[in-house]
Amino acid sequence: MKKSEKQIDLLSKRLSLVDRISISDGAELLKITESSVRRIFSKMEKAGLAIRVHDRKKKLNSEPAAYSYSVEDTVNTEKKKRIASAVAKLVLGYQSVYLDSGSTLYRISLAISNLLGQNPSPNLKIFTNSMKNLEVLQGLASIKLSGGDYRPSRRDFCGFLAENAVSRLNFDVCVLGADGVNASGDLTTTDFDTAKLCMSAINHSTVKILAVDSSKFGKTALVTYANISDISIVVTDSEIPDDFKKFLSDSEIKTVIV
Repeated sequence: MKKSEKQIDLLSKRLSLVDRISISDGAELLKITESSVRRIFSKMEKAGLAIRVHDRKKKLNSEPAAYSYSVEDTVNTEKKKRIASAVAKLVLGYQSVYLDSGSTLYRISLAISNLLGQNPSPNLKIFTNSMKNLEVLQGLASIKLSGGDYRPSRRDFCGFLAENAVSRLNFDVCVLGADGVNASGDLTTTDFDTAKLCMSAINHSTVKILAVDSSKFGKTALVTYANISDISIVVTDSEIPDDFKKFLSDSEIKTVIV
């Protein structure tokens, strides 16, 4: 375990006993300077493991921060647009498509709608659990919503009805997102319902496309739903870390970098 990982682990253990840790408390615990503690806290915030409270102390959680579509849609937008354009061109070569939910998938839906333009494709069958995807693509293709329990934070549907619908279908291709891809190649997400839908989509698709921006590499969310070895094509941006680029190459996984 790297030194920084040990420090984060030690802070997490302390937080299992107390509600919050200040900069000075962290410096005393780790025997390092306050400026070093600030850098560690910053890393934990970016990984979804910490939040800043009003008195400038940190409250570190044992679980990642809850997913928010509104927040995610404002992050790395230009990268997501480039990824979306590349994925849309790949997807239109198939007849039956499953689209995951999330901000990147919404951008992909927009890119598909732009490619279709004024020429709807009734033979293209798109299935999704995302209300946002439905709003963009309705009228341009044969699009079906999974149904299920609506989640306002994700603007999508999940639960038994959604899982049952996906498990009974067979797709030419599925396009999935992830909240984190760790060093072992595990694809992770923030909750069990999303994980189960992604797992089902992978099991019922011939081609599996993972669409993630470079910031997701090196992160780990709560639930692992698959491994990169289960994926046919990875589409990401040019800022993907070199070690992950090598990992994908060594794993012989087709990678499209935009």
